[in-house]
Amino acid sequence: MATLVGFLICITIDILISLLSLGVFSYGQLMRLASPSTAAILTSIWHNVWGRNIISLTLILTVLASWISWLEMICELPQHAAKQDGTFPKAFAKTNANDQPVFAILVATITIQAIILMAHYDGQAYEKLLLISAATTIPPYLVAEAYLFKIALHREYGGKHNPKRGMIVAGLAFVYTMLMGISAGLKYTVAEFIVYLVGMPMYLYARRQHGQQIFTHAEKILAAVIIVIAVFGIDVLMGLIKQPFMTLLSLGH
Repeated sequence: MATLVGFLICITIDILISLLSLGVFSYGQLMRLASPSTAAILTSIWHNVWGRNIISLTLILTVLASWISWLEMICELPQHAAKQDGTFPKAFAKTNANDQPVFAILVATITIQAIILMAHYDGQAYEKLLLISAATTIPPYLVAEAYLFKIALHREYGGKHNPKRGMIVAGLAFVYTMLMGISAGLKYTVAEFIVYLVGMPMYLYARRQHGQQIFTHAEKILAAVIIVIAVFGIDVLMGLIKQPFMTLLSLGH
C-alpha cells in the first residue's frame, strides 16, 4: 500500500508540473529552457531569484539522496549474490570493520566516475547511457513476469493468492514490458546484451570459485544467444564511446 500511494503521489506531482507549466510558457518555449526548467518558470512567475534558488537547492538534495540510495543498492546486491547465491566472486562479500562491502563500493565508485567522465565530455553520452540502462531492466522484468505466470499456472502460490489473478497480472505486465523495450529502440535493446556479455566471465569465475555448476544445457543456449546479439550491439557501443574519446584526444593536442 505504501508503494502504491507513493507512486500515485509522485505521478500526480509529475503530471501537475508538466501540465501547469504550459500556463506560463508554450511547449516550444519549455523545450528551449535549460535544466532545471522549473527554476526558470518560478523566476518568471515570482519575478525574483527565490524560485531558482529553491529549485536548485532541492535538486542538489535530491541528486545526493538518489546517489546515496543507488550506491547502497548496487553495493548490497553484489554482496548478497556473492555471499548467498554464489553468482558473484567472493571478493564482493568482503566487509570492513563497519560491516560495509568495501570491494563492491570501490567497483561501483569507479564505474560511476567513468560514466560521469563520459557524460562531461559528451553531452549526448548521458542520454544514451540512460536509455541503455533503462533497456537493461527489461529482460529481468520479463523473466520475473514469466516466472510469476509459471507459478500461477502451476498453482505454486503460497497463502491466499489467486492463481488466475496472478496469470492476468503477469500477462499484462509482460506485454507492457515488451512495449517498453520496443519504445526504447532496438539498437539500445541490442546494446544492453554487451553488458551481459561483459558480466559473463565474472559469473563463470564466481560459479567456479564457489564450486557450483556453471551452466545447465538451457543456460548454454541462452549464453550463446547473448553472445550473438552482443556482437551486433558493438556498433552501438562504439558510437557511444567514440565521441568522448575523440574529445579527450583533441583536448590533449
